[in-house]
Amino acid sequence: MTQVILLNWVEPSGTSKGGESNRSQNSQRTFITAERVSDGGGKEQYQKLRRFLIVKAFKGHCLCLPINTYSGQGVNKHGVHADNHAVIYSSETGPVLLPGEESKLTRPAIMMVPSLPQNKLHDASRLNYAKVYTIEYNVKVRFIGRIHANSVYHVAAAFNEIHTSLKPFDGAIDTSSTGDSSQSSRRELCGR
Repeated sequence: MTQVILLNWVEPSGTSKGGESNRSQNSQRTFITAERVSDGGGKEQYQKLRRFLIVKAFKGHCLCLPINTYSGQGVNKHGVHADNHAVIYSSETGPVLLPGEESKLTRPAIMMVPSLPQNKLHDASRLNYAKVYTIEYNVKVRFIGRIHANSVYHVAAAFNEIHTSLKPFDGAIDTSSTGDSSQSSRRELCGR
């Protein structure tokens, strides 16, 4: 649970209500790290280099947490849930909080030791404990660093706090309180 990896990440572009790409609404800064590509079938995709922290390894795949800068805004970016994040840093001077983040980020900062000087993280890098990604072992990755021994406990504690054990589930979804399975009912079931 200490390795940080870098890989080429490809995802669909997505569209807004008007049919315009969600990505085209973002600032030009997004396009510095993300590139539009075609999947060969006429659908647009975006590819960019992304960093992840491996939290659990299995046969054939591993579970990872994403490391994001949110276009250099850290958890100040609209829609980002600060309580699910921690600063992750690699500078010898310590973690950097962006203006406005002081009261938002309450989890201990996590130190990454880069394998090479060019693998240092951006000052706005944030570790998202709430999103778990599966990375298959047939995907090419580059190991860019490891979590410092003094930070491993903090990663495990925060992950276990956010990802509590699942309650037994019988497969039935109770919609009796609303009488339907509308979007708001699904949000309630998902805790959003």
